[in-house]
Amino acid sequence: MLAPSWMFATAVGLLVIAAVCGAAMAGFLFVGNTRPPLALAAVHGISAVTALALALSATWVKGTTPTLTAAIVALAFAVAAGLRLLALHARSRTQSPLAVSVHALLALGGFVGLVVALLQ
Repeated sequence: MLAPSWMFATAVGLLVIAAVCGAAMAGFLFVGNTRPPLALAAVHGISAVTALALALSATWVKGTTPTLTAAIVALAFAVAAGLRLLALHARSRTQSPLAVSVHALLALGGFVGLVVALLQ
């Protein structure tokens, strides 16, 4: 079994990967091409969901703090918003820049909270 600190650190690393992919996908949207490459979206989503699962698993082992709870809730909402964006993408509908921005802000809040919780 992995120690909780390694699980949190791995979750942070995966969220960095997800953030880089997400920024690239947002670039596609804001430049005018609304359909980023599927591989980019897959890496983004899989790394984000895996990071959330690792953070939840580490919380199960270590326990939680208010900061960590807020981070996990923000990440869970970011995943839910991402699934909505994925559904729009699958139906070839245009993704709203506002929805993409809300998704990104939720993910950023969760990431910052996770880093703060890791450093405590």
